[in-house]
Amino acid sequence: MLHLFARKVNQTYLSEASAYLKKNFEAPDRMVRYSLRASYNPQSIDNAMKKRSESIGHAEDDDALNRYVNATFVDHLCEYIKQKNLKDPQVYKAACLDRRLFSKMMSDPRYQPAKDTAIALAFALRLNLSEVTELLFSAGYTLSHSIQRDVIIEYFFRAGIYDLSDINAVLEEMAAAYTIALIISLRTYERRGAAFEADGN
Repeated sequence: MLHLFARKVNQTYLSEASAYLKKNFEAPDRMVRYSLRASYNPQSIDNAMKKRSESIGHAEDDDALNRYVNATFVDHLCEYIKQKNLKDPQVYKAACLDRRLFSKMMSDPRYQPAKDTAIALAFALRLNLSEVTELLFSAGYTLSHSIQRDVIIEYFFRAGIYDLSDINAVLEEMAAAYTIALIISLRTYERRGAAFEADGN
């Protein structure tokens, strides 16, 4: 196996992620259909919308809620960056994204990211599970309990572990046993820059 990370795998993370996978993975042949709304937390989108609705003045409820429902991935991304009081370089560096790609993304309200890019940005923003669901949903994705890697990624969000090097090290360690791909091959991505995103779509 090609080891891309100098950081030694955290054995606690590895043990807990393995246990979480065994407990929560649902084999595909047990699934009737896994739609976007049948996410790992089916009520999370509704709860997020309800929370947002409650935070909006009653006189503006309908219009504001419609704008929220129709918001794009980039709209949600910009809002989270503002909420977390982060600067753009902090976000794209933590997500291991090329600056040019991030700039292209932020300048195009209809930009459609690859799923791995959206996940990496969610980690960079240090989102909780409800926020992750919302951000991925806005890009047309979800974390599915019928996909092993998604279950492991869910564990890291639940545990509040956001460093991609730690996360990828665990995924790499588990890859042979579960045929799991890394979230982002950091060094390869740094060399290829925006081309990675094109390959992911």
